[in-house]
Amino acid sequence: MSKLHEAINLLDSTEERTALRIFFTNTEKRIEAESILLTCKDNKEVVAYFKGLLKSEQRIEKLEQETNYLKEKLAQSELPGTAESVYIFIDNSKLYIQGKKKVAECESLYENMVQIDYGKLVEMGQNERHMGANPVIIGSRPPPEDTLWNSLRRLGYNVTVYNQNFQNEEKEVNSEMVRNILRTVYRNVPGTVILFTGNGDYGPAIREALDNNWTIEIWFWSTEMYVKHLQYKPAIESRTTIMNLDDYYKKFMFACGHPDIARVKHLEIFTDIVKDSDIMEYYIELDLFGWWHKQNENSLKLYVNNYTQWENLKNLILHKYPSGREIKRDVFCLEKDTFFKMYSSFLNHKG
Repeated sequence: MSKLHEAINLLDSTEERTALRIFFTNTEKRIEAESILLTCKDNKEVVAYFKGLLKSEQRIEKLEQETNYLKEKLAQSELPGTAESVYIFIDNSKLYIQGKKKVAECESLYENMVQIDYGKLVEMGQNERHMGANPVIIGSRPPPEDTLWNSLRRLGYNVTVYNQNFQNEEKEVNSEMVRNILRTVYRNVPGTVILFTGNGDYGPAIREALDNNWTIEIWFWSTEMYVKHLQYKPAIESRTTIMNLDDYYKKFMFACGHPDIARVKHLEIFTDIVKDSDIMEYYIELDLFGWWHKQNENSLKLYVNNYTQWENLKNLILHKYPSGREIKRDVFCLEKDTFFKMYSSFLNHKG
């Protein structure tokens, strides 16, 4: 369907039809809508697109009203926070989707093996500075990710999750992120906004923060040149720092799973005292990409690319656990009290 006015008539509500006619008095929006309508397979998708569009416009209008209200309150009250406080915002959908592709390519892995250590990500962004509030993480909801969102809430993250629309778009993610950034800007003493993102168009929020004397740090993957969204002179001045995540992924991303390539070396350990967070620390300390596989709760394999890395990792772990001992060539046990249990388990497994 190519005629916009005929498509509008598919809506049952007079109020919705009227709102769309007013909305499409904007030539650019009308042209964009006409091109999107051509991709709709049937009338049901047309109606879904229009309703989503109206919902998005209503959120923008509400955000503008809240912005004006907060600006008025700003002049009347004493705000919390300090100039040294940092506020972290994570667009997880774009950060993770683009990140796992980048890391899988760099490390020759399958994408589904790559994961994010969110604690390390926040720690990297915070960089020992004072946190003005809990980190804000926003993303879409593929069903398998529900466990992820719940675990992040338990860690104290301010989590907001949205469903994707029928075109797999995440407009609500962008709108909610802008809303959270602006609320922070208007409700706190100017500090530093730290944004982990990909291609989200957060230029308006960044420009508003700069106009209100905030400092900006933007972290993005090289696959997405985020700086193009700013188009604002202060964005290239001293109060904005743009960081390339490609140079830092070893500090917060890792892989879990068994390799299907023989050339990868591994260090095999029997232990019930080493946590995932500990393992991540060892790899970071050696400036290596973390990759491990747990066969069961007491068996762990740590993967590296060459013998030098293997030797360095082995020496570091034995330094951390002086009671550790070699129970077979290149196989170690780190828990002295459970040595015989582990050794027995190892022999049974191999046998």
